[in-house]
Amino acid sequence: MYKLMMVIMVAGFAGLFFINGPSGEPILSIDGMTPSVPALDGAQFESPSAPSSHTKVYKWQDEEGVWQFSNQPQDMEGAEVVEIDNNINTIAAFKVPQDRASTQTSGQQLQSGMSGLPAGMTSVSPEKISKMMETVNSLQGVADQKQETLDAITGKN
Repeated sequence: MYKLMMVIMVAGFAGLFFINGPSGEPILSIDGMTPSVPALDGAQFESPSAPSSHTKVYKWQDEEGVWQFSNQPQDMEGAEVVEIDNNINTIAAFKVPQDRASTQTSGQQLQSGMSGLPAGMTSVSPEKISKMMETVNSLQGVADQKQETLDAITGKN
């Protein structure tokens, strides 16, 4: 049964190389399965040591009024050259504020009762951690009391 299914799958895949698609050519071809790499010439790429701050793009409207864009010049009526700033999507990097916690060496430990926690391992200030732990413990106490009440009501205890 499995062999028959495998033969059908292989035949179906191989058939795509012979069945014509809407364009009149086979749906799959060996040429279509290999990546096409554009020719590398010096005109397309600039030296990495001297990056350009603008890219030239050519735009024009086709016969149906649809805007077309290309990196190659077009000999079409109404074709325009548009220069795009290469830094348009660039934002400044986040600058980490320099405080005494970030200037500690990796071997130093925090001195606020959390001696086992190395510097930089939390986004909460050490002063707030103990307060947070008190809050968590009190919430756990409330949850335990509610569970005891529920157990007493349902008779599970």
